Amino acid sequence: MLNMLLGPVANIVGDTIKGFVETKKAKADLALTEIKAQKSLKEQQIAGKVAWEASAVDQMKGSWKDEFVLLALMIPAICVASCLLCNRI
Repeated sequence: MLNMLLGPVANIVGDTIKGFVETKKAKADLALTEIKAQKSLKEQQIAGKVAWEASAVDQMKGSWKDEFVLLALMIPAICVASCLLCNRI
């Protein structure tokens, strides 16, 4: 009787653990694949096979200057447009 009650619960726990282990393996494989891709790209850059533009784009990923200029130009344009729409001019 006890086996009939605990059997399904044990199966659910076992399936959950298997799913957790599979998820960890998949994440580890993904991380390994990303590392291999970055290594391959670096090797190609060193060998000169990849154009310098690609490495320049990678270096500019964290650049904030373009966004600052965009905001500096858009804020006055938005103010003028809102004034025109509200007939304040």
